[in-house]
Amino acid sequence: VVLKYRKPGVSAWVQLTKILSRSLRFKNINSVVLSFDKDSSQKMLDRTLWTLDHLPKPFQVHLDRESKNEVAIRETNSKIYVGTPGSKAFGRGSDIDILHASEFGFWENAAVMSGLMEALTNHPFVVVESTANGPMNDFAKLYRKAAAGGSAWKSFFYPWWSDPSLERELPLYFVHSEEEKDLLVKYPKMTDRKLAWRRWKLSTMERPELFPQEYPASAEEAFIVMGDCVFNLRALSNYDKLVRYADHTGYLSMQA
Repeated sequence: VVLKYRKPGVSAWVQLTKILSRSLRFKNINSVVLSFDKDSSQKMLDRTLWTLDHLPKPFQVHLDRESKNEVAIRETNSKIYVGTPGSKAFGRGSDIDILHASEFGFWENAAVMSGLMEALTNHPFVVVESTANGPMNDFAKLYRKAAAGGSAWKSFFYPWWSDPSLERELPLYFVHSEEEKDLLVKYPKMTDRKLAWRRWKLSTMERPELFPQEYPASAEEAFIVMGDCVFNLRALSNYDKLVRYADHTGYLSMQA
């Protein structure tokens, strides 16, 4: 389960190094890629088809279009389905070897995941990735549980400052703000060039208060509730480190 900033290339990595690589090398691999809306899923399907069409000659294959959302590689009988949650029913009768749930935090019907998990084969490869979208949806809960070591999932977090392309030239008379001084102390790999990019990005956003959600520096701040908040968001982030979320939730009833 992967918590990330916007557009770090996780989806492309899963498609190319896992789904396509295995589908081209092994027989009868069934892969399912689901994104939160039709535009995103179509882009993923187009990228898959383009890559298959432009393979070097020694690796070229014949493709069969099983449907508008599904492609099969004739040489290996491996299939790749790309769609949206709910666009196709998956259940116990299905076999999924590789599952890529993209932007899971934005799925309108996250309950679809239950059926997908039941459709997995005995040794599947599963990636659930998303930018944060609030602190209490199914993706946030899944990531927190994985990060705490309370499940079979492995958690991965990619902060924006780990991307070498997110840098800008320093303006004249560049002076750190108090917040920027804190960032330099907290993250040893933070640089002035990265802070310059951060300043520029904040100036271009219609809602700069969403920067910690869209481009989190830490997993904790990614899940901070955004909006017109009465309390100081930095203080909330610090308090969030002191709490542990409940392992179980429900209702207590008393009988006379």
